[in-house]
Amino acid sequence: MLPLRPLPGPGTARVKAYRRQYREGVLPPVLLWWLSGLDTFLVLDGHDRLAAALAEHGRPHVLALARELPDQWATRCAQPLISHHEDHITGLERAHAECPPLVETLTRAADRRLGQQLHELVTTPDRTCAWPLPGGSPAWDALAHRHAPGWHPDTEN
Repeated sequence: MLPLRPLPGPGTARVKAYRRQYREGVLPPVLLWWLSGLDTFLVLDGHDRLAAALAEHGRPHVLALARELPDQWATRCAQPLISHHEDHITGLERAHAECPPLVETLTRAADRRLGQQLHELVTTPDRTCAWPLPGGSPAWDALAHRHAPGWHPDTEN
């Protein structure tokens, strides 16, 4: 996770309050956004909550935002994986026909591998796109203030 600002120290007032919430199991989640260009999650909201969980030697609950892959793309990519798996299993059965327990063990391993590949195929987020905002940081701050009047870049809402 990449924070958008430095994390506060464990002794700050907000972090102390959040540490208590963490110990009680009621700490709200940290909001993350997947950014494919950096291959990481950005911390959008919850810097103090993240610092509190880390100060308690724990992991915070998170809510991650990511761009979803289109279903047709996943379906198209799954077909070659499935065909290769079927060919591989057929080859195993032919090569080890004299030892059914070995075939069963190798088949289970191949099934798990296929399951993992299919799981990664449908859970991997799509690429994110970004373009510079005309006007840079001042334009961003003006937009943020217009859409969230109480927002300030140095505070956590």
